[in-house]
Amino acid sequence: AYKGGLIISVISDNEVIYKKISLAEDIKFVFIIPDFKLKTEELRRVLPASVSLQDAVFNLGRTALLTASLMEKDLGILKVALEDRLHQDYRAELIPGFYNIIETAYQHGACGVCLSGSGPTIMAVADKDEEMIGRAVVNEFKKHGISSTYIVKRADNCGCKIIED
Repeated sequence: AYKGGLIISVISDNEVIYKKISLAEDIKFVFIIPDFKLKTEELRRVLPASVSLQDAVFNLGRTALLTASLMEKDLGILKVALEDRLHQDYRAELIPGFYNIIETAYQHGACGVCLSGSGPTIMAVADKDEEMIGRAVVNEFKKHGISSTYIVKRADNCGCKIIED
């Protein structure tokens, strides 16, 4: 948020190395926020102590694909780019109806859907129909006895600004 856009960063020799990528203005992010919280301890407890090399490679490849998808605004590959084997399936058990919720977002026009961070908020990426996606996922959560709300945001490529009077 501070620098704007999509920031890819690493720490090397105690120095932060980053690259900023500007995102297309018409890409929208729909955040569907269920009315319950999950504790950090619980979210970590469900994760395995280690992951296979195959699963790590799976996610690394998708991280690169996600970057390319957003850089080139190729939202057609976003669904594959957001596939995950490191945390999402494990945390899904803590979110009633998780897979139905994900599928509902895709059925209503989302280009990609995933947990936002560690959850329970769901993030859908779209270039159209974002309000319809939000309403549909709120209704799907309701089918599983969970009230929720949604907000639609677009990327801010400028970042923080100092405004003087």
